[in-house]
Amino acid sequence: RRVHGGFTLELFESMALLLRAARCALLCRFSPVTTRTLQTSAPRFTSAALVSVHPYRSHTCGELTRKQEGQPVRLCGWLHNVRSLGSGLVFCVLRDAHGTTQIVLDPNNVNHLEIIKKTPLESVVLIDGAVRLRPAGQSNSQMHTGDIEVVVSDIQVTSKFQAAIISEMNEETRLHHRILDLRGASLQSNLRARSAVTNACRQALLAQKFIEVETPTLFKSTPEGAREFLVPTRTKGKFYALVQSPQQYKQMLMVGGVERYFQIARCYRDEGGRADRQPEFTQVDVEMAFCTAKDVQNVMERVVQEAWASCGLTLPPAPFRRVTFTEVMTRYGSDKPDTRFGMEIQNLTTALASTQARVLAKKPDDTDFTVQGICARGLGHLADKKVDPKIQDEAKRGGSGGAVVIAVDEAGRLVSPIVKFFSEIEKAALLSTFNAKPGDLILICAGRQLPTLTSLGRLRGFCISQFPASVLESVPPFDVMWVERFPMFETNDQGGLSSVHHPFTAPAPDCVKFLESDPLNVMSQAYDLVVNGVEIGGGSIRIHDPDFQFRVLNEFLGISESKIEQQFGHLLDALRHGAPPHGGMALGLDRLVMLLCNAPSLKDVIAFPKTSTGNDLLVGSPSTPTDDQLAEYHIQIK
Repeated sequence: RRVHGGFTLELFESMALLLRAARCALLCRFSPVTTRTLQTSAPRFTSAALVSVHPYRSHTCGELTRKQEGQPVRLCGWLHNVRSLGSGLVFCVLRDAHGTTQIVLDPNNVNHLEIIKKTPLESVVLIDGAVRLRPAGQSNSQMHTGDIEVVVSDIQVTSKFQAAIISEMNEETRLHHRILDLRGASLQSNLRARSAVTNACRQALLAQKFIEVETPTLFKSTPEGAREFLVPTRTKGKFYALVQSPQQYKQMLMVGGVERYFQIARCYRDEGGRADRQPEFTQVDVEMAFCTAKDVQNVMERVVQEAWASCGLTLPPAPFRRVTFTEVMTRYGSDKPDTRFGMEIQNLTTALASTQARVLAKKPDDTDFTVQGICARGLGHLADKKVDPKIQDEAKRGGSGGAVVIAVDEAGRLVSPIVKFFSEIEKAALLSTFNAKPGDLILICAGRQLPTLTSLGRLRGFCISQFPASVLESVPPFDVMWVERFPMFETNDQGGLSSVHHPFTAPAPDCVKFLESDPLNVMSQAYDLVVNGVEIGGGSIRIHDPDFQFRVLNEFLGISESKIEQQFGHLLDALRHGAPPHGGMALGLDRLVMLLCNAPSLKDVIAFPKTSTGNDLLVGSPSTPTDDQLAEYHIQIK
């Protein structure tokens, strides 16, 4: 630190650098903006002038506007594109997570031009320069930085892109090269939305006096409806199971006096092969004591309202509409319908009671037989041989034998091979029941009640997917409802009973008396939150009486006493310690963000997703363990 006339040498150097930077900025600011040329005599703006600001950047690539005109800046980001004009000018676009900025290179600076020429796109480049306004008429309204450009005084390549160029980005390639995919604007936007939604949910719950509690990921094997991931231990014959949900832990928290719990929980289910499912997923998990179903719903309505607001969107005002499971199945054939498009199911059993069409005729002694149908406005063109297989496939997936497809022609007549078996009265009844107009499509299914309704629900979803953009734009943006009073039990493949939700769900008080005589008609205190035909969350009031919980597991679900003790003994023991009435809910965060971002897949809102078969193509998992690892965990592969 040598002193010259009272000034340190460091001060002299700093002043010199600032003067050089200012000179460069002034030349840029006052040079004619009507021409795309740079003065070759412009002084070099050195990187050292901005070291005191930041070694890599003074601003982000999405930050600069007219306000920074004439200022020296440093930018660092990925080289997005390069283009040359006939005049010799070279323009680059530099990109980071915040946006893009246009960079202008001096055509007389051979060194800079050579650097850019040899630098592959997607390399990381550091730019020093000064901000100037773009020439009149050359602003880009599509860019936040579209009014300015940065005139380069120094350029450095900090990291060169060395991978092979990818010519085609199908889904498998995207997952294999996820690092590159993450740089895209869509995924960047979705991940930021996910962060905002997560924070909004957390803050909404904290504001309602919930506390965030982490529960273990390593659990024990218990039947909760899906296959589990087992985790071996070094103790021979002992395995953990990854939690499918924090369900039992959060109930034990209620017994422990926590009263209001939440967690942004990671959950794991081995559902390989199911479309648009992930083996690991995230849910906003909530539980509260001394509550009714309505109390839980009131809390969660505030949470989802805040989640929507964090993305600049608005849901219909609370309280949300409430409908029963029976009502939505009868009217829409689904427990998670999108009701914005109408197409309610109509019962045609009476109207076609005497039909000569055998596929719609009632079978002898079939007391559960029904004929039902829907009408899709303006989709008569789908009554086509090329489309029909898709319609039949959807109907069969719902459990029926297929669907009768009828179009309404321009004269208002029914058009289908089956129409010749209809009487004039039956034709008139169909047109009247659906108020069918020329160009409409009528779909009819017949058979047992539940598969018939389910098939029409699937066909209804298929029709919604076929509506043109004009129809989609004409309906409200969001359709939100609570679906309540689900059946407590359903029949499984072995002829016994299974829980529709999970075995800890309490029955509706008015249905307890039917448990012994008619368990399939017992409704539960379960509820799902549905938005635009997507179930974004579900919950229930829990069983808090240990004796009744044992009865449900043993008498109704057929689990032996020894297995109950082995798999649920800890929960029953907790309930015996004075369990408060409690209930809760979980929001599927991945699916919620997918809906808010209007993303086509869950993979588009998760940073590192897996394939439908559970493979991580980026890192190559799952992988094969070594022989030593297998021996340590007492495992033999056959």
